[in-house]
Amino acid sequence: MEAKCIPWELIEAFNLLRGYKLLIKGAPGSGKTLLALSICEFLNQRGPALYLSTRVTPEELYSTYPWARDLIPSRNILDATDSKYQPPEDLAIAFKYIERPAFLQAMYEICIQSPKPTAVIVDSLEALRENLHIPREDHSLESAIIDLSRMTETGLIIVSETEQIIPVDYLVDGIVRQIERKDDIFVRLTEIKKLRGVHIRNPYYLFTLQGGRYRVLPPQGLTLNNLIQMEKIPKKFDYIKNVEGRVSTGNMYLDSVTGGGYFHGSVNLIEIQRDTGEAYDYFLLPTIFNQVLNGGNVFLIPPSGMTAQAAKRMITPVTGVEEFKKHVKVVDFQLTSGESSVGEDERKDSWILALEGRDLREDYSRMYKEVATQRKGEKTVLVVLACDTLELVYGWRNTGDMDLAVGISRGIIDAKQAGNTVLCLAKYGQEKLVDYINHISDNHFKVRNVEGTIIINGVFPYFSAMYPQVEKNEKGFRVRLVPIT
Repeated sequence: MEAKCIPWELIEAFNLLRGYKLLIKGAPGSGKTLLALSICEFLNQRGPALYLSTRVTPEELYSTYPWARDLIPSRNILDATDSKYQPPEDLAIAFKYIERPAFLQAMYEICIQSPKPTAVIVDSLEALRENLHIPREDHSLESAIIDLSRMTETGLIIVSETEQIIPVDYLVDGIVRQIERKDDIFVRLTEIKKLRGVHIRNPYYLFTLQGGRYRVLPPQGLTLNNLIQMEKIPKKFDYIKNVEGRVSTGNMYLDSVTGGGYFHGSVNLIEIQRDTGEAYDYFLLPTIFNQVLNGGNVFLIPPSGMTAQAAKRMITPVTGVEEFKKHVKVVDFQLTSGESSVGEDERKDSWILALEGRDLREDYSRMYKEVATQRKGEKTVLVVLACDTLELVYGWRNTGDMDLAVGISRGIIDAKQAGNTVLCLAKYGQEKLVDYINHISDNHFKVRNVEGTIIINGVFPYFSAMYPQVEKNEKGFRVRLVPIT
């Protein structure tokens, strides 16, 4: 699942029409220029694009974005700044005019030259108007540039420094807006406001400017389990060896922020927020795979809606059936109808702990003994608790004299004191449980859906929003976290 450089709708738009006209809007520093350069990179596959720089000199452009030197050769940079800087002849085309007719004539001649440019990028419209000393109420320049693009069938990308509606909005084929959203986490979004002739599948795309480049972070579409079951990635995990006293998260970045993984005897909370579906498995399955492949034991209470058999089918393609049965114990709750999610013979299998789910205190005692058995000869057991399942099972039935939140907290503390490593999954609507667990947690992460894309951030230790991307290598696959910077 490799992220493409720009949203697919923009690729389709410029494939649709040779003279497509796009307006990029946004606040300073929102990534407008980098998006324009990335579109230029795509267009260069069909021929050269021209970059009309009105704010910075070509030398400054290359200094800020060194990679642009290979993308846009000096002959393709049109220097329309109002500075007195005189570039060397081999650095850029001097493109300085104080009169609008002379400017448009020069631009026309460039657009019909051979080889014909695929597009002209104007960065930015406001600076160009200022350099040509055009009155605020006069918008004939924009109309003339649009007409020139149409006549010569040359693509046009205009960068605007205002987010307000301006006359050129009504003249272009497409408008995108670069957004910096700063709620409780910082994310960057490209909003596709209109694209004539193109179906907009996703009006919003997360993106990152990591490394000084624009890179779209598309919605995952499939969970990690989907990718494995559909064989879109290898059924082999490039696991990380556990270091002394730690259970690796199976993710190199999460290991780095937790000091090498979850330490033995720690409590680790993954808070799953609204509308994430099952895509939180990008942050759960690697930990389980990694523990089993390291020869460690796992005690699993699956999330609600996931049967013991489903959990087995999810894990065994990567670990193998024998290793799974050797190292994993899955709790199977009997349904209210009296029927189990697995057959009677399977409920007697060594990898299943069958519970009636009638009394929390009684069942907790059995789970505690089972984990203690798994712990024999081992330094720690990875205990995965899906709190929504516990609430579903015990919150709708007689819980005896033990409050659910208190019971879960007690179980977590007991596991912690025994030196086991606890990974709690708490979903939206379980604020009371989150509050209890948060007070005894050593690590707390949040998984959320932002405009259809799943990301993770750290509450403590703190880290900014990260996007999960599956990467394949000769050893299998890993999930890498891409920072949204």
